[in-house]
Amino acid sequence: MKRSYQNRCHANLAGFTLIELMIGIAVAAILFGLAVPQFSTVTQNARMTSARNGLYAAMQLARTEALTRRVHVVVCASANGESCSASWDSGALVFVDTNRNRQRESSERLLTQFSPDSFKNLDVKGGRRLTSFGPDGRSGGSNQTLAFCAPGRADGLSVVVSNAGRVRMGKAVCR
Repeated sequence: MKRSYQNRCHANLAGFTLIELMIGIAVAAILFGLAVPQFSTVTQNARMTSARNGLYAAMQLARTEALTRRVHVVVCASANGESCSASWDSGALVFVDTNRNRQRESSERLLTQFSPDSFKNLDVKGGRRLTSFGPDGRSGGSNQTLAFCAPGRADGLSVVVSNAGRVRMGKAVCR
């Protein structure tokens, strides 16, 4: 027995009704709404981790250069990428301090620098504006802790330099 033309056309159609599409869009919107706040947290964590890892690597580089070359090497906060400044929020420099005045002169070798964008939207807190490594790899003064905090967050990340010159990463409490 032959089916009519109208029955054959409707039998081959497979699709969604308007109500099924609306329910699917509503579920997708709810899932998207839940994912966006989590994405901003992931982005903040990535920025903090990247900034902390960069400064950790700079501290390690400074200590290694001081030990290898038997010279004084300074890691300091820098707003302009040329000289030391007071705030870690604005970037950092690593340079060989040949005259031991803890300020970069034009004749002193710049090892690396971080632009202000590295610390953008982060609060970088530190007790001192610089860390100096001597030819023996030691860092004079007291322990230096630099905390990386994102706005509105109670937890953060840190880089800690001991008097012996050991550089380590850790967690920080942000207030």
